[in-house]
Amino acid sequence: MGMEKQVERRSQTGDPVTAIVAEIVLEQAVRAHTVERLRREIDRALDERDREKFEELALLLRRLLSEESGKTE
Repeated sequence: MGMEKQVERRSQTGDPVTAIVAEIVLEQAVRAHTVERLRREIDRALDERDREKFEELALLLRRLLSEESGKTE
């Protein structure tokens, strides 16, 4: 089978390894975006002296970060 046919066939059927890697990269990007958004919202809550909002957001951030550290161990 020629190289063009292999590439065409792979793009039609989907390479499972590529799909898994893409899924991992997407998940990491979404998680990084979420962490950054939470940090910005925490900063805003601090600026506004909104203790309740700060504590709520800080808890969410801690949970998210602890999930990350739990996956890497």
